[in-house]
Amino acid sequence: MRMPDWRIAALALLLPLAVLLPAWPLAGMGIDEDDILYYLPARVFVGEALGDARIPQLNPWSGMDRPVLVDPQNAVWYPATWLFVGLPPPIAYAVALYGHFVLAFVGAYRLLRYFGRSRGAAAFGAVAFAFGGFMLAHRAHPALHAAAAWTPFVFLALERFLNRPEGTTLAVAALIVALQALSGHVQIAALTALVSLVYVVVRAVAGAPVLRVGKMRVGQWALVWLAAAGLCGVQLIPTLGHLPECTRVDRGFRDFVENSWSPASAMTWTAPMLPGQRRPNVFPEAYWGPSHQCEQLGYVGILPLLLAGGAALVRRGDSRLRPWKWAAVFAVLLALGPLGPVCPLLYFVPGSNLFRVPARAMLFVQLAACVLSATALDDLRRGLSVEGVRLRARLRGWVAHPMRMLLLLVGVPAAGVLAALPWLDQATAGAALRSITPPSLAVLVPIVVILASIIVLRRQLARNALGGGGWMLGAVLVADLAIIGWTIDVPARALREPGGYNWSVHVRSAEREAWTRAVQGEAGTGAWPRLWVVTDRINGAPGEYHRPLDKLPANAAALFGIATLTDYGPLQPRRFASEFAFKPWGESDRRDALLADTRWAAACGVEWILLCEPQLSPPTGFEQAALTPGGMRLFRAAEMPRRAWVVSPGAGGSIHVEQWAAERVVLRVNVPGDSAPAARVEPVNGRDLSEPARAGARAVVSRLALPGWSASVNGAPCEVRAEGLCLAVDFSSSDGNARIELTYQTPGLRTGAWLSLATGVVLAGLGIARRRRVTSAAHPPPARPV
Repeated sequence: MRMPDWRIAALALLLPLAVLLPAWPLAGMGIDEDDILYYLPARVFVGEALGDARIPQLNPWSGMDRPVLVDPQNAVWYPATWLFVGLPPPIAYAVALYGHFVLAFVGAYRLLRYFGRSRGAAAFGAVAFAFGGFMLAHRAHPALHAAAAWTPFVFLALERFLNRPEGTTLAVAALIVALQALSGHVQIAALTALVSLVYVVVRAVAGAPVLRVGKMRVGQWALVWLAAAGLCGVQLIPTLGHLPECTRVDRGFRDFVENSWSPASAMTWTAPMLPGQRRPNVFPEAYWGPSHQCEQLGYVGILPLLLAGGAALVRRGDSRLRPWKWAAVFAVLLALGPLGPVCPLLYFVPGSNLFRVPARAMLFVQLAACVLSATALDDLRRGLSVEGVRLRARLRGWVAHPMRMLLLLVGVPAAGVLAALPWLDQATAGAALRSITPPSLAVLVPIVVILASIIVLRRQLARNALGGGGWMLGAVLVADLAIIGWTIDVPARALREPGGYNWSVHVRSAEREAWTRAVQGEAGTGAWPRLWVVTDRINGAPGEYHRPLDKLPANAAALFGIATLTDYGPLQPRRFASEFAFKPWGESDRRDALLADTRWAAACGVEWILLCEPQLSPPTGFEQAALTPGGMRLFRAAEMPRRAWVVSPGAGGSIHVEQWAAERVVLRVNVPGDSAPAARVEPVNGRDLSEPARAGARAVVSRLALPGWSASVNGAPCEVRAEGLCLAVDFSSSDGNARIELTYQTPGLRTGAWLSLATGVVLAGLGIARRRRVTSAAHPPPARPV
């Protein structure tokens, strides 16, 4: 199964196009969940800001202002995000997604080659990892997908540094770990650190040599992650500084283990669509399984599953594979959440409660399966080697009876579903029963794939050595995974109309245009005024995920030039959350109370409220402005909200907004006569509550009061305070007018930038010093004449 390098390069470049062929006309999207509600709007905003030659620090389009640099998932410092500067958003999104599938393939291939696997075996394992269930199911989460794509490179760079502890290998390892963290999903980077620590510890205990190198040291592992943390300082310091302001730090154990991996999801290892589809198409049943499909799908293909299982059993005493086996076992125990021993202990580690969804640790099970399956292929290729003979005998026993194998791989999961029916609610039980009832494609397709895999594997096992016929195994694997790639999160219409259904058609919505025309026609400039999208739960699920391109909930409205009250993101400001009780996707437990009493709307700049379902009560103080064909009602405030106003106990005053930018607001205030001292209010930037406010009037701005704002009145610095949720500045009215400037600077940004720069300089110096030593050794100076 020897393959020339040009074929490997062709595979890396062409396989993403083939495996996800129906998804590319939709820019790699199509599920209309987190990709539309969160990631795409965030990256479009970052790209526009960078295109204007400024670092985006505050996003005024969502949540009354949200700090951009403190949220790692905005990935401002990650090169793939910069694609949105010069490319149209759909193309930039698709190019970034494609690039990370290529990255995942190349990383897994290089890792396997480093461990001595042949080109063909390494390519086989790389396909299993790059296009396995985890990577395919998470393409709607580009930050998570990007971080996962870096995982093989992290293990490769760590191995190289552990085997050759030099400045150059340390710098490369730290840079790769930093890129994984900066790609937007810190949890995947944290899981990589934790699982790789287990890997290194087992390696050291086993004393297994890799390329004749001795035991690995945990201290070297720690040095890599410490150096990577320094490189990430520009992201890490602002994020850590902002966390105390957010509700994320208040999460309990139930939040920590939310969406753990369910043992019932083991059915997806052999019948991936048995629990239904998140986006029904040729697999018509909606997802009815545990948690979410993207968090539970563990499919790597039938052939990698058989080969990895055979290698794990045959090579039980192989110290070179032992770290991968233990890493996989640890990942499963972690992914189980409350059902396993790891999470209850890990929860007491400071900072662990910031994360959720332990099921994502299954990424490392797939990586281990990739390594084991590639090892098995090379054992078969060697023919009469001890490992090859034992593995061949084991696999022949498995595939000798295809019906028995079918019964095990498909019949057992189907029987498990049937046995669970009495414990399921009526709707879920009906969907589960339909999934296992012939002629269900969720059962028929795995049967065909398993039979094809067994036939090809039996043919290869009939030879003494795998030889050049191994390409057939690779072809079956690609076809197997392409079935998932062509269907998961792909709209049914994209499969019915492969030539006519693309991104522009997908986002077109007459329902949306019926109400956005009114909002866009009356919209001001600079993310003003704001809209609140209110939707009810549908079939027990948040309505924000139902027809989001019609409703534009969460951050999606920003794509159409509409500012929203809600914000989708992990770092919800505590002050904002206590007022509205919004969940990250925009749903509020206080919805009815907020609609019944809308006195808050004027201060928050909300002029529009969209009610998406007819059972929702109209907001008080608002008048209906539009009715869509589908029954959505758009309401407009009877009194238009103001961007800024004066609070003065005296004769009042006027205020004029001279500038309304993302990180800068300039006001011109005119207050006739002297005014009494303003009441004491809560400070924003840490000043004691007992300190009296400045005498005079107060200017209030409809921007969220966050740490990082500074103010000056007529050029003199002054304290920034909070009036409810809004920014407030007290000033003296003795002169009759004042010019107030408010500017925002991300707290900790400069410190983090200096830390990143200093770490980069140190690592670069270590690399240069090593290169000079190598050059000096290769070219010694001439001897002096005697």
